[in-house]
Amino acid sequence: MKIRKKILFFTPSDVGGAERVTLTIAKMLPRSEYEVKIIFVCDKVGDLKKFVPQWMLTIHIKIRNIWDFVSWRMYCLIKREHPYAVFSSLHYLNPRTILSARMAGVKNIIIRNNTGWSAWRPDIKMLAWLTYGNASAIVLQSDEMKSELQKVFPHLASLMRMIPNPIDTEIISERLKNSKNPFIEGTINFVYCGRVHPIKGLDTLIIAFANVQRTNANLRLTIVGDYSKNLKYYRMLQSLISNKHLEECIDFVGFQDNPYPYMKYADCFVRG
Repeated sequence: MKIRKKILFFTPSDVGGAERVTLTIAKMLPRSEYEVKIIFVCDKVGDLKKFVPQWMLTIHIKIRNIWDFVSWRMYCLIKREHPYAVFSSLHYLNPRTILSARMAGVKNIIIRNNTGWSAWRPDIKMLAWLTYGNASAIVLQSDEMKSELQKVFPHLASLMRMIPNPIDTEIISERLKNSKNPFIEGTINFVYCGRVHPIKGLDTLIIAFANVQRTNANLRLTIVGDYSKNLKYYRMLQSLISNKHLEECIDFVGFQDNPYPYMKYADCFVRG
């Protein structure tokens, strides 16, 4: 019987872009060759669990925050699992994955940056400086991100690979079966899918939409993604919408298990 290589994928359990990409990459690996385990590093397991196939094993490393002895907890798990390789896809989790895997003796450490270097906090940049040289490969999702990181780490250029985000066409096709248009007939619809977070620049999007909406009253903007009404940034966006008199033109529909009909029937898909 062929022994499969075990790979641990470390990720939070929110349904963000990086988390979905991590899961998609894990699903793409041949099951006959690899034993895949999804390691949720978070306080409570969130909605990403809903998208994990039944055949894929999951483990929960419960933490209160990213400073809650995360590297040690990850090290203990890696030491117990003895994986062939580890993978992480979020910039704040990457240094901790590298550190814990190296301590545990893992040789194959693959990390993927989900945002550009300029958007990182100073503490994460410092951790990256201390750990990135110990990675086996660094995946960037665009030429721009690769070029930016090469300027910061020219000595690590040989480790960097530009790989566009994969798309799970199978699950998209499945979830679009018998789908219906979620929009009001006769409207022209702009759609944003993603987190409601300052890094996504939704305030800039709303200002731009306001300028365009003046030319056509049938334009609407739908924001698909998780948000909290207590979030300071969300309240700022609502204030901006009110100042621009766009209350009837912009909809926050929250997290959707199946966001694909919004994308299919959109006239314009806005990327954050």
